[in-house]
Amino acid sequence: MRLVHRAAHAGSVVVRGSAHEQRSREQIVSAREEERRRLRRDIHDGLGPTLAGLRLRVETATARLPSGDPVREDLRRVCEDLAMAIKDVRRITDRLGPAPLTELGLGTALRQLASGFDGPRLAVSTEILPSPLPPLPAAVEVAAYRITAEALNNVLRHAHAEHATVRARMDTDTLTVAVVDDGIGIDGDRGGHGGVGLRSMADRAAEIGGHCTVERLPRGTRVRAVLPRSPWADPRDASASTARPPAGTAH
Repeated sequence: MRLVHRAAHAGSVVVRGSAHEQRSREQIVSAREEERRRLRRDIHDGLGPTLAGLRLRVETATARLPSGDPVREDLRRVCEDLAMAIKDVRRITDRLGPAPLTELGLGTALRQLASGFDGPRLAVSTEILPSPLPPLPAAVEVAAYRITAEALNNVLRHAHAEHATVRARMDTDTLTVAVVDDGIGIDGDRGGHGGVGLRSMADRAAEIGGHCTVERLPRGTRVRAVLPRSPWADPRDASASTARPPAGTAH
């Protein structure tokens, strides 16, 4: 009997350790994406406009000089250097995260993303509730955007679909994003069109405590990701707050 109790205790320790490790990963991912969002905003609102303004001033000064003035060539080179610096800044911000999220917010960014795939080969519509979506932690917005982009890319490349719909719905505790198409459906040999992309979507959802599923429909495929609105929240905190009423409350 003691061996049974010891085994049960060891199992519970492993489960608690695994849950703690998962929560730690979620916190790391959340902190990373929040810092990236802060950097994107600082660069977008500060350094980027400053460089663009300097370039404009140099171009204006160049235009005021006589055509034969040797300084014009020096200023032209300065303009070229500033243009390269502006491109470098844009590349850096793109690596920090999707630019539309910083500039537009998640709801509008998803609509813009969908419109980029909309064309003669594929008609793409959006259903987003509520509209506009309220602000979310950076990790959630980035995961939702990247998963949607990968799902649309799979539809365009593999599904032979005529129409796809991007859906986003906010609930009390979760954000659900889905891409539904009317194409040929899941390839049974690979578990879905775009095997590597599907793993990437699942990983993005899992690293913030969510999950992503791919389902074959009577016609087409549905990729659906359910993401926590607050990936760093400890579920025990919520259960504890509901289990213990405030002082003075009748039991």
